Amino acid sequence: MEATALLNPPRLRHNPAAMKTTTNAPLSYTETEIRSYLPTGWDLLGNPEGTWDPKKKVWRSKVIDGVDFDWPLEVAAGDAGTLGRLEALRQAFDRLVRERLG
Repeated sequence: MEATALLNPPRLRHNPAAMKTTTNAPLSYTETEIRSYLPTGWDLLGNPEGTWDPKKKVWRSKVIDGVDFDWPLEVAAGDAGTLGRLEALRQAFDRLVRERLG
């Protein structure tokens, strides 16, 4: 290996397009991704990875808060396409927590 290759490594670039989804592709999240945004004391109900509604192009899951009320969590494919998958999930949780508190 040449010394110049070690001294001048190729530049690493951020690729935001890799994290975005199109409105045609089914949106999905892993259980770990969902649990990473759950507030303490909250849990998932039913299918821990949620379900995709192809007619409405919405990913859905149910969460239960610390007082045993269940809440619907929804992420639209359009939001995931413009914001990115994980940011859309985070914003959905933010809306849910504000609704629950407020």
